[in-house]
Amino acid sequence: MTNTEEKIRRLCPDVMASGLDPVFLSQMLDTRFLGNFSIFAAAADIFLYEYAEELEELQGLIENLDRKKAFALTHKIKGAISNFHRPDVAETARILEIHTDDWTHEQLKAQFAILQVQIQEFALELKLLMRSFEEIQDLP
Repeated sequence: MTNTEEKIRRLCPDVMASGLDPVFLSQMLDTRFLGNFSIFAAAADIFLYEYAEELEELQGLIENLDRKKAFALTHKIKGAISNFHRPDVAETARILEIHTDDWTHEQLKAQFAILQVQIQEFALELKLLMRSFEEIQDLP
């Protein structure tokens, strides 16, 4: 068990009760954020600040069939999600990204709807992590 995993198990009862995997979370923190909770918090803050606006913008791009801009924004969203080791959500974004040129309007809207739900659920998890990780960010 890594030091980060031990801290999560010991000091984050909300995370443990939520069913999120402490091994997975510690790997994310240690590999993407160098075990530094402040870096994680900064990245999470940026994501939480921007995601709703980006989803709204992406929805508009899909409605207007602006495929090039929809591709670029989906790529950006996919990258942001990947920072948090959420391969399921990143894969949904990747599917939308690669099909912005060849899917029908209805197919794009359907895939966007799936992505939107997944990101909204992920944002709730991220908020829980932020609250819980505040407890351990200053510990050695």
